[in-house]
Amino acid sequence: MRLFGKDLQREVIVVAEIGVNHEGDVDAAQRMITLAHEAGADAVKLQSYTPERFASAADPVRLARVRRFCLDRAAHERLAAHARSIGATLFSTCVTEDVIPMLAELFPAIKVASGDINFEVLVRAAVRTGKPVILSTGNADVDEIDQAVRWCREEAGANTAERVAIMHCVSAYPAPIEQANVLGVPFLRDRYGLTTGYSNHVIGADACLAAVALGASIVEVHFTDRREGREFRDHALSFEPQELAALVGNVRRIRAALGTAGKPLQPAELEIRTAMRKGVAAAQDLAAGTVLAAAGHGVCCGRNAVADRQAPQGGRGAGPSDPAGGHRPGMSRLRAAVIGLGVGEKLAETVASLPDCELASICDLDRPRLDAIGARWPSASRTTNAEEVLRDANVDLVCIASFDDHHFAQVMTALEHGKHVFVEKPFVQREAEARAVKDALKARPSLRLSSNLILRRSPRFLDLRRRIDAGELGRLYHLEGDYNYGRLHKIVEGWRGKLDFYSAVQGGGVHVADLLMWLARDRIVEVSAVGNAIASEGSGFRNFDMVVSTLKFAGGAVGKLGVNFGCVFPHFHPMAIYGTDATFVNAPEHALLYRSRDPGAAPTKLDTEYPGTHKGDLIASFVSAILGRGEAEVTERDVFDSLAVCFAIEQSAHTGTPVRVEYLWDEVRT
Repeated sequence: MRLFGKDLQREVIVVAEIGVNHEGDVDAAQRMITLAHEAGADAVKLQSYTPERFASAADPVRLARVRRFCLDRAAHERLAAHARSIGATLFSTCVTEDVIPMLAELFPAIKVASGDINFEVLVRAAVRTGKPVILSTGNADVDEIDQAVRWCREEAGANTAERVAIMHCVSAYPAPIEQANVLGVPFLRDRYGLTTGYSNHVIGADACLAAVALGASIVEVHFTDRREGREFRDHALSFEPQELAALVGNVRRIRAALGTAGKPLQPAELEIRTAMRKGVAAAQDLAAGTVLAAAGHGVCCGRNAVADRQAPQGGRGAGPSDPAGGHRPGMSRLRAAVIGLGVGEKLAETVASLPDCELASICDLDRPRLDAIGARWPSASRTTNAEEVLRDANVDLVCIASFDDHHFAQVMTALEHGKHVFVEKPFVQREAEARAVKDALKARPSLRLSSNLILRRSPRFLDLRRRIDAGELGRLYHLEGDYNYGRLHKIVEGWRGKLDFYSAVQGGGVHVADLLMWLARDRIVEVSAVGNAIASEGSGFRNFDMVVSTLKFAGGAVGKLGVNFGCVFPHFHPMAIYGTDATFVNAPEHALLYRSRDPGAAPTKLDTEYPGTHKGDLIASFVSAILGRGEAEVTERDVFDSLAVCFAIEQSAHTGTPVRVEYLWDEVRT
């Protein structure tokens, strides 16, 4: 089942349930959505209902509270728009059946609460919308669950497995840990053959993590901005933002640790099998033809004598001489693989052309394209399964050019299997993912990572940097750069527009952020951004297509960075670099260098080639760095720093406040 852009056979979704913890305050609900999204939740959930259909007039106290906590349609529309604007996924529980049409219109999925598992009209109506339905089973016995699943199958037919997920739940507030009964997760999965998750009412994360270890593909927890001073019962068992962030990280790690069923040899094991097992070695010189016998020849049965002679000398993955994996003395040629053959075809061309690289494997989801491109390199193996490449013990370097929402998982798997990584931008989509990659690299200091920040390879910008370094422009005080994409159809019709979250800032602006800091040899320390989605309005694209941000550099310079995906203009990178002695302007036909403030003085035309780059230009220096022959043109620090600026711009655009840039790589290597 795919849900919220994730393949739940391989990934786990974490849902932050606000429910009615907003207590009827739309501003509070909006704030909680933002906090949950920033903490790394894959989706945020509300509860929706009509008060008079939910509480009886015979209980006026409860009815009054239910009315106070209720969000009307306008509030739902506002919150849905806010979620789209920050790239968050929002959906809701249909507590009363009459809200189902509204939820189907506004949200990508519908939840059926435990209390309604025996409410046939509601269950059938939810499934009938065609939206994915998450069915909770708290307070239900097996017969009642059988009945509800039967209703779902009757409505969804052959598509049930792709449209219905079932949640183990214990409906107590809170539920004691000893009654969590998380073994219900594999029971439900095996009984119904449906994607199965766990809805948590236990205080703390223990039951959630146990559920993931037992195969839960969805974990739902209650969420609040703060528990202190709150009286409504759900706050007490709710996760606060920092707790949710920790849960998300631990869920990701546990899912990664599960692997696959069976007992396959792992790549990290392969090279130390010989070294770990007993062998036979003579303790003295023997003549040729001597028949070995334990008695009389001093035969030694021990590990070290054999391991010292037979341990591998070259380096791929993890091994006894370098448990963290990566390059080791003796490696002079890398075996490389490429995942994704759009831009990846250019990366494969470069890899195949390098004398110290062998193109060992290529991967693409499109089999006809894979075979057509693969014909250029018959010796390279082909697969449509990226996991085969990422776990291949014979691959040293993986070049990742897959869809953006696949980058994080593929980067992590590659690092966990001892591989160096060259990845298209953005290398991750969220700050929590960047932190996870940072931690993985910190734990494996011999592994290298780089990203295709290709603009710094343009001859025009190389020439500009040389001029800046030579002092031709004087002291830089203002730097402007824009990423004019000019290809609106790619975000409203292509795969980018189908993702639950796609950031134009991270997908395009990252080039400009990197270029400006590279030219200035200085860091951006604070940003203030605004954005809109006017160009893509009505298309279904869920984020800003236009963002502009002011920049503050550590050395005192200021700047402006723009990202314009919807422009009626060719793909281009306008740039103006202002120095005290000269100004550089990048124009479509040629660059201009203004050396005088005299309005009559003509600028110097610079015809240096632009862009003049090949998508694989950065790979050669990265390979050399892996082999210990210098530094990569784009280092790990460059990769993390440029994306850190983008995270800050994205946050500022959605919050309307200035944001300090948090440089994660500073925590790893100085």
